[in-house]
Amino acid sequence: MAGYGGKIVLAKIDVDQSASLCSEYGVQSIPAVKAFRNGRVVAEFVRRPAARNRRGVAPRLAPSEQDEVLEAARRAIAAERPSEAEQALRQYLAEHPDNPAALLELARVVAMRGAHQDALALLNRIPEGAVEAEDAAASDFCWN
Repeated sequence: MAGYGGKIVLAKIDVDQSASLCSEYGVQSIPAVKAFRNGRVVAEFVRRPAARNRRGVAPRLAPSEQDEVLEAARRAIAAERPSEAEQALRQYLAEHPDNPAALLELARVVAMRGAHQDALALLNRIPEGAVEAEDAAASDFCWN
């Protein structure tokens, strides 16, 4: 989307060609807009003028500092530079010590290098009931 440096992507789905997708996300009338961040719906609305949609929703959808740090860490991991990811996450957590998403991502990085007790300590800092706590429970941390 213009004005956001490519950080927001607006995609149009053909409802006639994507009936199962519409059913999955409960689309009952069009236009329907679903905004996703990290695979989850974070905003949605139906039948609003396009200009109003962009002004009202786009600023809330732009990646946050947290999103950018987490994405940079994930790119570093994918590029086999886990120490770079760990450093970025630790810097972010120095300013935001209770951030569940950063704690979970750092626990993954720390577990990768075999520091299992440190990874468990990070996971234990994630508040019970947080989405990240559920993600941690479902994750396949390598503890061997």
